[in-house]
Amino acid sequence: MKKKILAGILAGCMMLGICACNKNTDSRRDTDKKDRTDTEDVVDEEDEEEVTDKPAKETEVTSTYLIDVSDKEGLKTLIDAVIASEPCKGECNEDVRDKLNASLAAVVDSYGYYGNHIQMYFEYGHCIANEYEGMDHVDYVGYDGYETEEIDREDYIVSYETVYAHQERPGLATVMIYIYDKDRALECWHNISDHLVEMFPDGTIDDTWGEDRFVVSYGEGFLDIYGMISIKEISDGCWAVCAEITLANPDLFVENPESEAETESDIDVEAEVETEETLEESVED
Repeated sequence: MKKKILAGILAGCMMLGICACNKNTDSRRDTDKKDRTDTEDVVDEEDEEEVTDKPAKETEVTSTYLIDVSDKEGLKTLIDAVIASEPCKGECNEDVRDKLNASLAAVVDSYGYYGNHIQMYFEYGHCIANEYEGMDHVDYVGYDGYETEEIDREDYIVSYETVYAHQERPGLATVMIYIYDKDRALECWHNISDHLVEMFPDGTIDDTWGEDRFVVSYGEGFLDIYGMISIKEISDGCWAVCAEITLANPDLFVENPESEAETESDIDVEAEVETEETLEESVED
């Protein structure tokens, strides 16, 4: 009888031991599972951060207009896109930006007005400390010479401004390129100059502006120009090539108010003369 009791006690102890072992094993498994889950969560978070970084990097590259100034076709594409994106009547600043973005691989990062001067900038400032430091790039595109009207806090193009120096071509498009080597800057200057001559074959080269400017004119006046390319060292090792091209959109031309006033006064004078002659004839009769 005692043996049976002892055997029963031993069996019970064994069962308790087995249960305890199983419980500890399950606890370890739960802990391992939890550790793996935590690790996977960390990996997932890291992956998410990497995914988040990629669009930012792509945006940075896309809005940084790096350019090979030795590529004539690339420069032509730039100049032609700027001319084709000239502001039109009824367009606002954002419309001009969208036209420019549709024509170029890079996109305008910031834009705005300075008076009636439309300004379009490509992002480069925050990249200077990165791998883009010292790389040739397009910094700026601008349009000037337009009359605007504010509607709902947005300025819309109405016409050209009233000007006296450029009656035939009153609009102005400006492209600024920063180049970190003098020889490449000169190459860029010559390449754009060649394209300017191709665009305006009826123009004449005006060499009266100085050695740092290449000018193609359409008239004999000092400011009667199709376009001008200038080059200047703006800081140690950085050269700026600036292309300025005059524009003429027929839809933006308006009659000179002074001309209208003169026309009206001429009509009034003629009417007075006719009235006096009529009165004289009446008196003679």
